[in-house]
Amino acid sequence: MNVRLEELIATLGNMTRLSRTLMFLISLSNASLAVVHDVSIFDFGFSPPALTIQQGDTVKWTNTGAFAHSSTSDLGLWDSGLLGAGGTFSRSFTSPGCFPYHCTPHPFMKGTITVPGPNQAPILAPIGSQTVSEGEVLQFRVSASDPDGTTPTLSVVNNPSNSSFI
Repeated sequence: MNVRLEELIATLGNMTRLSRTLMFLISLSNASLAVVHDVSIFDFGFSPPALTIQQGDTVKWTNTGAFAHSSTSDLGLWDSGLLGAGGTFSRSFTSPGCFPYHCTPHPFMKGTITVPGPNQAPILAPIGSQTVSEGEVLQFRVSASDPDGTTPTLSVVNNPSNSSFI
């Protein structure tokens, strides 16, 4: 295969531009899914004190009080430092977990950020096999459990005529 060097360079240049464009579009689409959640720091508390967000979301703390406050992780993951009146601090949460925090100069001020993990598929219990003669009733029980605590919904597709699903 004979390819001129100029054609190869031009092709690679176009592919590089295309891959950069695709990477930008992918990054842009993922960034657009993230949400910024506001937490007000007032004299002397956080509002809301408990917040549940999604992975990739950002929390922005704003000191609306007259005194200096902080948002400081109980786990040592972040520390805003002292925020004067009107001061802000933001942090993105990229992993699931429960993240308690407090105000350093006022440790009685407490809050929690909860980031749930991804939904996990339910686990179906095996139903085994059964043999019945024509005209006999075939019965079996289907049950499921869900590792993340959500309630599974069971349904039937292609249900034979004269049969029921209870």
